Amino acid sequence: MLEKSFGHVIEDAEYIERPGAYGVVINEQDQVVVAFCNGDYFLPGGGIEGYESHQECIIRECMEELALQVEVGEFIYKGDLYHTSGKSGKHYHSIGYFYFTEMVTILDQPSEEDHVLVWMDTAEAVAKLTLESQAWAVSEACRILEG
Repeated sequence: MLEKSFGHVIEDAEYIERPGAYGVVINEQDQVVVAFCNGDYFLPGGGIEGYESHQECIIRECMEELALQVEVGEFIYKGDLYHTSGKSGKHYHSIGYFYFTEMVTILDQPSEEDHVLVWMDTAEAVAKLTLESQAWAVSEACRILEG
């Protein structure tokens, strides 16, 4: 399994572990789906709830955030990120599982109204995604697709 760590651990800080699963949706025009929310860009996905599988998490989060119906494909990589939230000041150890994901259709309106679906060139997404682990997931997905 390909794994990579990002960020640095602050000594004596208490970290909240946040496992999550994320979809990398890339079309034929070399564009990737990102969610724009409160000035930040993220891959669609989020925290795993209860005993939900990675695939179930991605399907649920894509629907909630972007009203996007998807099919989850192959695993890309696992990336963990040590970071401090600028909004809350809390320390997080985000553990992300990233998968190739195909868009099936866009349905009505997302239940999370502060999220906007944006198609972004993959290179631009790598530069603009808020979390380094997500940017690297797009880079790895492109590398794999180029074969």
